[in-house]
Amino acid sequence: MTDKTIRTQFSSQSKCEVCDCQVNYSDFLLYEKRGYLVCSSYDCKAVMSQKNKLSPALFAFHLDRNKKIIHERRAKDAAAIKYREDIELKESLENQKILQSILSENPHLVAKNIHTLTIPSGLSRSIPITEERLEIYSKHLKSIISKAACFADAAKVTDEIFEQNYENHDRVLKVEQLFANQPLLKSMSNQLCALCKGGCCPVGGDHAYLSVVTMRCYLDTHPDLSEQDVLDLYLSKISTKSIAGACINQTREGCVLPREMRSDVCNGFYCAPLKSYHKEYLIKGEKTEVLAIQRSHTHWNRFDPDEENEVVNVVLLGDKKLS
Repeated sequence: MTDKTIRTQFSSQSKCEVCDCQVNYSDFLLYEKRGYLVCSSYDCKAVMSQKNKLSPALFAFHLDRNKKIIHERRAKDAAAIKYREDIELKESLENQKILQSILSENPHLVAKNIHTLTIPSGLSRSIPITEERLEIYSKHLKSIISKAACFADAAKVTDEIFEQNYENHDRVLKVEQLFANQPLLKSMSNQLCALCKGGCCPVGGDHAYLSVVTMRCYLDTHPDLSEQDVLDLYLSKISTKSIAGACINQTREGCVLPREMRSDVCNGFYCAPLKSYHKEYLIKGEKTEVLAIQRSHTHWNRFDPDEENEVVNVVLLGDKKLS
């Protein structure tokens, strides 16, 4: 069969037998070998892999059932994506109106020098820390400190927890290097995080993302401390109250842990809007005013359908001449 003939067939017979989507050319070339046409989706391949193992009637039932499941799942995923896109568009239009209002009231400002971003809001209701929460946190600390003590230093930590946290540790180093070279960017980022007040902290729970790697790094920098000393130090930082529904270490005054005692997840994390600002700042190579539009949801429930993610605060940073 000539290449021209193959390409002609590809253009007319290139639909996946499971999901009906367009298959790529390399998958199409496997048609004769496989005896069926399937896209690169793992789910679709898993369905069609049963074709030569089941009777024709049983496979027909298997195919029909799974086609419905896959189509329904993809339709649900597409609806979720559209829902998010609709919210993002709505918020973007609202942000543009707010920016135009700022510009009209302050004619000395230049739109191209202003980076507009949406920041979340941290939870604010403070409640007493229960004995149950404290016990869970204490057990977690004892476990990871004990495991950390089994390694000579952080570089020797080779368990699965290290693998999970390696990327986070690398991110922290990159952030520290970035801020060392860009002090103004660091200052602006700190101001934005202060405005947010922990919108990214609710998922910290009773573990605070503290891991074996965190403890081993802390022991490396404090070699005179025993396991008990480290445990006592972490527990001594606990406040009598923390933010309801958030990390055990989050209070109205911020995180009770100093930066060196926090996890790499916490030290290296920046929400998508703030990371976007970092990129723009570096590309422009100049100080840019930041219009921070704060909305009521946290970082994690922005697309919650039950409540409107309304604007609760508008702050322009980097400009001292507002009308």
